[in-house]
Amino acid sequence: WLKAAWRTYSPPSGISEVPDLGGISLQRQTLVPQVPHQSMVIENGFEPYLYKLVGSIGYSPHPARWREFTAWVNSVDFEKVDVSVPGLVTTSWWRGMKRRSMWTQHWIWWCNKEKLFTLYASLRGKKTLAAHWREKGEHFTNVGTRDFLLATKASEVPLG
Repeated sequence: WLKAAWRTYSPPSGISEVPDLGGISLQRQTLVPQVPHQSMVIENGFEPYLYKLVGSIGYSPHPARWREFTAWVNSVDFEKVDVSVPGLVTTSWWRGMKRRSMWTQHWIWWCNKEKLFTLYASLRGKKTLAAHWREKGEHFTNVGTRDFLLATKASEVPLG
């Protein structure tokens, strides 16, 4: 699905490229990040869709946008730069961590500034192409289970 999505939405020829595409995620997006945050399912007839928030599980950034972003990252002092995005719950998560440990907040800030979106698949049966296993570590103190069931058959993954 990922290769097909890149060929469709950002082909090498540049024809029919989505100019505001920051990347493609394989995870199922349900977070509405505005404070207070909530979960919501996108109802769009199971078509791929653009969303402002990055999906870090199975994320594939647009090569040109990622080069621009990493050049910026390498040029700033993270002890001095503020990548807060007013009204987003991810900002409060970022403020509670070491400044360099949450790359997603830096990318969210960058995409907000550049007006970029992430492309997501929309699968039937609340399935996903890549699941978060919620393993014990930096973000979870207990061993958990995956957030969504994985699509395991080609018929479950429309190419859009």
